[in-house]
Amino acid sequence: MPTVNEIFYSIQGESTRAGRPCVFVRLTACDLRCSWCDTPYAFHEGQKRSVAEVVAAVEHYDCPLVEITGGEPLLQEDVYELMHRLLALGKTVLLETGGHRPITRVPAAVVKIVDIKCPGSGEAERNEWSNIDRLAPHDEVKFVIKDRADYQFACDVIARHDLSSRAAEILLSPVHGVLDPKSLSEWVLEDHLPVRLQLQLHKYIWSPLSGGLDSYTAAAIAKAQRFSLYALTVQYGQRHARELESARAVARALGAERHLEVPIDLRGIGGSSLTSDEAVPRDRDLAEPGIPSTYVPARNTIFLSIALGWAEALGAHDIVIGVNALDYSGYPDCRPEFIGAFESLAAVATRAGVEGARFRVHAPLITLSKAEIIRRGLVLRLDYGLTHSCYDPPPDGRPCHRCDSCLLRARGFLEAGVPDPLVLS
Repeated sequence: MPTVNEIFYSIQGESTRAGRPCVFVRLTACDLRCSWCDTPYAFHEGQKRSVAEVVAAVEHYDCPLVEITGGEPLLQEDVYELMHRLLALGKTVLLETGGHRPITRVPAAVVKIVDIKCPGSGEAERNEWSNIDRLAPHDEVKFVIKDRADYQFACDVIARHDLSSRAAEILLSPVHGVLDPKSLSEWVLEDHLPVRLQLQLHKYIWSPLSGGLDSYTAAAIAKAQRFSLYALTVQYGQRHARELESARAVARALGAERHLEVPIDLRGIGGSSLTSDEAVPRDRDLAEPGIPSTYVPARNTIFLSIALGWAEALGAHDIVIGVNALDYSGYPDCRPEFIGAFESLAAVATRAGVEGARFRVHAPLITLSKAEIIRRGLVLRLDYGLTHSCYDPPPDGRPCHRCDSCLLRARGFLEAGVPDPLVLS
């Protein structure tokens, strides 16, 4: 039974299929640690799912193109049955592999996208060179280029192994945010290299940034995956306006391409203690049933609608939001059902959607506890002292330690076994 990290439907950002809708099956585990890896969360996280369950999840999206990726998918024995099952359904199956595992058993009809690791990855000595002799005419070879030395390495490999006659395409991809694509383009043109420059179309993303712990972590996860961040903060008349200062600090710390602040005053709508003079509940039993008065009517629907509009204007198709359905206050717009429904809405409510683009709302924290979120952030070396969580801070901006948000945060740091830098300060 394979261990699956995630299954999702998005725009293919790489290979000769770049720009096409695709279902991605990401399997857990990798025995490489490339310096530029953008999916470290796939090293260990995942759930056991039968091959039949995985196939059913893929079929749900009614898409002819499927990519199996990782991690390193060839580490799992069940991947071979999965590929055969998908081919039997008439799917075009892509396999992205790190190039250090033999591809001998991969079904002939599968399009293999085989990495050849350059020195900048730190894993060049792991290349399985015999895989070059196993390439089929429809297979593709990929080099991820970090610097000029990596580029020269790729040139030497291409020439020594006559790759242009062995593979359907040779892909050169600059490490996102490290090597300027313009520089790589100039080198390719200067050398008349028979390759395709690949810019990873999927790595342009909008991220809602409230200044809170969850949104900071979600955006940092996206950055770790080498997405370019466009951060949105909504000034909705919240009484805890201190979070706006934190949002600016977090956007700077993450190196957002742009931080857009949009004022939409929801105080006129009312219905929440966060946008009125109504007292914010304090010292409440977090297990108490019902939705508390801190719920802001349709807030995440409004936020995601603004984000969707900005994403469409930017030409982006990925949105990330830090909602969480475990350690939360029972808000209905923090649940997986809401995220799925909004993705369906985006498909029919936008010009891009009706023309065939697929918007994806990423909620990387939705099944994590607050302690798990904090641990993830510590792995990413986040400074949670920049964040703000309190719903009802006093004039000096310090946390009250008594509202739901403060209590959830305190419990999370306690269970994570680390001190909260806001309390220490």
